[in-house]
Amino acid sequence: MICIVKMLEHVDYKTYDKVMDITLMNMNNDLQLSAIHQVLGARFISRRFFWDTENISNVIYIVMSDDYQELADGLNKVTSDKFWNPSARFIIVVQNTKEYSLHDLTHLLHTYNIFHKVSVISRNGDVYAIYRYNFTKPGNCFRAGHLIFWSWCSDFISGKKLAFLTNGSIRNCRFEFIAQNLWPFMNFDNDVKGSEQYFLAIFQKQYRVQIVLKEFTKFNKYGKPVDNIRKIIHEKVVHNEYEGAVGGFSINSAYSVPYTIQASLYSVTARPARAFEPKIPKDLKEYQASLYTEWQRVYAYHNASNCGTRLNCLLMVKNCQNKSVFTIVSDAHFQVHRWQLTDHHCEMLVYQIKEPYMSIYRTVSLRRGSVLIEPLSSFTLQFESTGIMKKYISEIYNKNWLKCKPRHKSDYVSLKLTNFYNVFKIFFGVMCEDYQELADGLYKVSSDRFWNPSARFIIIVMNMEENSLQNFTNILHRYNIFKVSVISRNGNEYAIYKYNVTKPGTCLTDGLLTFWSWCSDYCSGKLLPPLNPGSIRGCRYKFYAHNVWPFTNFDTKVKGTEQYLLTLFDKHYGTKIEIVEYNKVDKYGNPVSNVSEIILKKVAHNKIEGALGGYSVQSVWGGVSYGYPLTTRPVRRFEPKVASDLKNYQAILPVDWVGRYRFAGHRVTDEHCNFVTYNLKEPYSTVLRTIYLRRGSVLLGSFKRLVLNVADTGILMKYDQDMFRRERVRCRSHPDEISMPVSLEKLHFAFIVLIVGCFLSFILFITWLEHHNFYKWQHSNKFDGYYVCGTKLNCLLTVKNCLNRTYIGFDWTSLIIRILSTGILIKHSSDIYNREWIKCKSRDRPQKITQSLINF
Repeated sequence: MICIVKMLEHVDYKTYDKVMDITLMNMNNDLQLSAIHQVLGARFISRRFFWDTENISNVIYIVMSDDYQELADGLNKVTSDKFWNPSARFIIVVQNTKEYSLHDLTHLLHTYNIFHKVSVISRNGDVYAIYRYNFTKPGNCFRAGHLIFWSWCSDFISGKKLAFLTNGSIRNCRFEFIAQNLWPFMNFDNDVKGSEQYFLAIFQKQYRVQIVLKEFTKFNKYGKPVDNIRKIIHEKVVHNEYEGAVGGFSINSAYSVPYTIQASLYSVTARPARAFEPKIPKDLKEYQASLYTEWQRVYAYHNASNCGTRLNCLLMVKNCQNKSVFTIVSDAHFQVHRWQLTDHHCEMLVYQIKEPYMSIYRTVSLRRGSVLIEPLSSFTLQFESTGIMKKYISEIYNKNWLKCKPRHKSDYVSLKLTNFYNVFKIFFGVMCEDYQELADGLYKVSSDRFWNPSARFIIIVMNMEENSLQNFTNILHRYNIFKVSVISRNGNEYAIYKYNVTKPGTCLTDGLLTFWSWCSDYCSGKLLPPLNPGSIRGCRYKFYAHNVWPFTNFDTKVKGTEQYLLTLFDKHYGTKIEIVEYNKVDKYGNPVSNVSEIILKKVAHNKIEGALGGYSVQSVWGGVSYGYPLTTRPVRRFEPKVASDLKNYQAILPVDWVGRYRFAGHRVTDEHCNFVTYNLKEPYSTVLRTIYLRRGSVLLGSFKRLVLNVADTGILMKYDQDMFRRERVRCRSHPDEISMPVSLEKLHFAFIVLIVGCFLSFILFITWLEHHNFYKWQHSNKFDGYYVCGTKLNCLLTVKNCLNRTYIGFDWTSLIIRILSTGILIKHSSDIYNREWIKCKSRDRPQKITQSLINF
């Protein structure tokens, strides 16, 4: 007992808590108990080998046994304790140890994951020997350690110098994991790794361990997989047959255990495509749950129907458009299979419900006391914070999403005349005498705010000349009217003309109005010739843009953010978009101030397909918006928190507010490349940047889908960050040239030049204010006490150079509003930003060379 007490006194219990909780197992000798209870700072609990579970935090176990067999039976019983902790410190006393049983003791401790800080005390005649783990080489695998003789208890008590023991680790260890084939977490069907397979592969490289994944599939006598496979896998881990289990397990299962590692949080809510959108859980009370077997066992739903697999459940919701049905599936499954949940235009028919409805934690389950618990926990935190897992999962999603290609509908089957009256509820009916009346009418109605060229048109022309069919085609193309039926009188009959393209799927603008049928044949239900549908593939479109960095760039080969977006659109939809720089100058060769208004009027008048270049939706022109809010603040010890904190700051406003702060960042640093201007916290001022398309453009729907599709990729964000990093690289340390002071004889001439220059600059400034209308942002935002600083970069430099005054400059940075999580635009912007940053070279402080006192 003295030996045990001595060991307890060497334990730094303050590492664990204010006191030590020590469990005495199978120790019934009163003298022994009395001796151990003398240890200071310890609380003792005496138990048999089997006890009722209680909430006990065990950090040290003292085990008494007569021989190896009693110890083995006892450990087999206590492992059922919910709070059994194999990672604790163990002091095991075995009264009778045979020579050959030392190896058996080592194997027994390995079986129950007892690798840490184990001391085995065994009686050898009249003395007690202490055995501990030792490794042939420091850092070897824990399983390579064996119990060896370390010291006699008498030597340990007397404080003699004892032998040094080498420690083990998980390096070079081999672990077996059992897994279920559940995509996208695990995949045994091909070489593509699931998310948890990828996670474990990176873990192996980081910690140099070997993890073997074994697929577990159990079938009944009919050859079908059993439905309790998760329970069977869990029991194999509990019984120490495997190190752990992976494959999309959830911790709120009925078989949850306290030693699982959280791998990722996956939302598992989904909602059907309904006109009514549920906002809170009770909104689903009228919906019938369609759940697969696993969820039916875990969650009690009334009147829930079994839909089979997870994919079948999603497809059931998709195909029940007229029923109130919902299902529950993980976010990972939803993203991977979403391409199968779309219509022929790749638009989603099933979508997610807003949280909170149902959420689960996906876990990697490990056996009790596994040596991988601590490394996996720390690795999970590091791995999730880097974004590697998110990037890998997004790549899986994108590969699956590419499987969705727009599919053309089958040949249109016209309605019979008896049902034709229903068409006018959703169609435009146009009645006109001739081509000229139709042309004048369309020109007038196109100014209507709710004019919709994408609707279906039925146009009746009373008098159509033989040569005017081409003119009708041209005018309908001009106003983006492609879903049209033209009915014209030809003697006593009425002819129906419709669009037809020479080859299915070719450009819509290649279609021509051709004779399709006589009204009498159409009404009688005769078999009519099929029409080839068109698409935007292969079409040419022209966009005007003004050169506004970083949205557009015509000075170098580097694409602006909006140019890059349209490039991606071209590749995905097979269009040919031409972006033309529009520069209009006055008679003196200076660019006109209203170039933006001129371009937008050309869009409104259908002369071009669209306009880009950092436009703002605060303009009177509408557009498809994706925004960049940006605010900047000067370097002050006082940091403004709300807009009212800026009342003592003077506003310095450029002619137009463009997101250039991050791209010109290398120009607003000190000599050590540190920022002297920086962003203000929201909210101060925000605008939404837009790309404008003409009314009824056939690109509108496809462009919106592209923006939504790339929103989940992460490519935009990565590309934008790359640009920013390249910009920042431009800042390099370099010494300035040594400046020589001007001699006193020449100083009076420089002073005269300075006075004349200031006077002329003041006159030019006043003249410029009177004759130019470049201040729309100043007037629209109503700043008091501001002055104009010229260009955007000059505003930033003004704030930088006035560190002792309260100035604030406003600009806009590229943070996308409607596609906040996208990444592609941000990725491309970061490339531009990094290139600009290289221009900034770190400037060492110039050496001061003073003249002699006589020369001064």
